[in-house]
Amino acid sequence: MEKTKKLKAMYEELDYTSVVEYSSVLLNEFYGNNYNEGIIEINMVLSNLYFNKCDYSKALFHALEVSEYLEKTQSIRSSLDNTISFAKILIQTHSFEEAIKLLKSGLKKANIHKEDKHIAQIFNLIGEAYMNLKQYKAAEDNFSNALDIASKLNDRDTINQTKINITQLNIAKGVYNIAKNFLDDVYVSAKEEKQKITLIWCDLLKANLAFEKKNYDEAILFAKKAEALSDGYGLYNELSKAYQWIYLAQSKQKNYKEAFDASNKYIELQNYLSHKEKEKELTKMRIKYDCHLYQKEIKKLQIDLRKVTQQRQQLQDVLDVLGKQNEELLYLATNDFLTGAYNRKYFMFKFEEEFSIAQEHCTDISCIVFDIDRFKGINDSYGHLAGDEILKHIVRICERKTESTDIIGRFGGDEYVIILVGKNLEAATVLGNELIKTVEASPASVGDKFINVTLSIGVTDNIVNNPSNAEDMIRIADIALYRAKEEGRNRLCSSKNIF
Repeated sequence: MEKTKKLKAMYEELDYTSVVEYSSVLLNEFYGNNYNEGIIEINMVLSNLYFNKCDYSKALFHALEVSEYLEKTQSIRSSLDNTISFAKILIQTHSFEEAIKLLKSGLKKANIHKEDKHIAQIFNLIGEAYMNLKQYKAAEDNFSNALDIASKLNDRDTINQTKINITQLNIAKGVYNIAKNFLDDVYVSAKEEKQKITLIWCDLLKANLAFEKKNYDEAILFAKKAEALSDGYGLYNELSKAYQWIYLAQSKQKNYKEAFDASNKYIELQNYLSHKEKEKELTKMRIKYDCHLYQKEIKKLQIDLRKVTQQRQQLQDVLDVLGKQNEELLYLATNDFLTGAYNRKYFMFKFEEEFSIAQEHCTDISCIVFDIDRFKGINDSYGHLAGDEILKHIVRICERKTESTDIIGRFGGDEYVIILVGKNLEAATVLGNELIKTVEASPASVGDKFINVTLSIGVTDNIVNNPSNAEDMIRIADIALYRAKEEGRNRLCSSKNIF
């Protein structure tokens, strides 16, 4: 279609402002006409554009738009293009292993449909991800595969991109002569093909090579050339690297003012690229992307289910069992199997979370630490099964006396902790004394016996002795608990009376 050809020509010329403006006009038209192929093409262009501008949240947004409309067209080539777009974003945001996993999945699809051009591109990106992980042998193998296939197809763009990566790999390995040979090949080809971004990368890598060979004037020259072009086109990743090489080379030349200027430009650019709002948007898009992958898996399962209708009920029974087992596993992972109170690990996780919230919002939080007086003697006299029943009895009383916002945890043996969210030391003291009276007045029923038990309690909050974290609060309350025991048991001691 002529309109999309015009858009792609603008993109090739790196006229990104015109691309964005014209895309808006075309998308309004195509959405109105339900022209799905056109919507896919434009969103792909925009995804690549924002990728080049280092705006990865917008790049991811448009790639996700493509995914949505691909379901309506079932285009294999567009699907592979989009897989490549996702992978490039993952690589630039340092999710290398995730990118490799996605690309290997795309490689299977490309092989099935004999899409050799995409196979070459995917091998190149897998190599790039491995190179970033410093797994150089794996990177070399994938670059070699990409170069072989792209050369047979005479795909100059993929050949040049792969050679750029091979150049970087050989520089990283310190094999500068081979790096230079590949770079010279790319430069000649990119100049013939008028590949502007590739030519900028040639200048950046020439700066890199010159720096490694201690030709600092030459490094500065090439880096400044890359800087001018990158800045003009708004290519922030390339501009960032140009600033780095200028700074490094000027520093080596002891041109400290020029090095300082380049360093400042680099920092300003990084601050712009990592702006808080941009990071938030990227996080949102990553969540949306994860949901997209999850939804794809769900849809795949649904298709499989339709193919095996006769086994649906059997599968549902299995899922029900698994669901129940998962609930049981989650319960066992977070709760004490005997009393139902939270176990120590999960309780501390919750306590740290609530403590941080209280500190951030300057709100109250208090805790009660208690254990059963002479519990070892009870176990020795009545047996451990009786001891277990008493522990359950005490927790049931705690559950009756506490509110839904309070959190009960078994800290170890017969020691328990209760977090009172939003409540101060006075509230903890009131509840603690109430627990002492209730437990003392409620003997535990064990078989045909009634066993009298009492509690010793220590209480504190997030103010007394200025605790730095949840563990600190428990330590302070523990000191109060042991003071209660020293003073005769069956009583409460407040931390404010100690510190």
